[in-house]
Amino acid sequence: MKDNIERLREDLYRAAERGENYASLLAKSQKLDHYIVAYLRKQLEIKGERNDQEDS
Repeated sequence: MKDNIERLREDLYRAAERGENYASLLAKSQKLDHYIVAYLRKQLEIKGERNDQEDS
């Protein structure tokens, strides 16, 4: 998932440099946001599981 985030971030930067229209940049940005949120949720889930195991 982290690879997808990096790839999408680079794609967004390149699109901005090319001067793509606002709607296209917004769509790419929202897709990137979706991946970031999913990644962070997964990391929190993993951290929570580790804490549960340590507390047991």
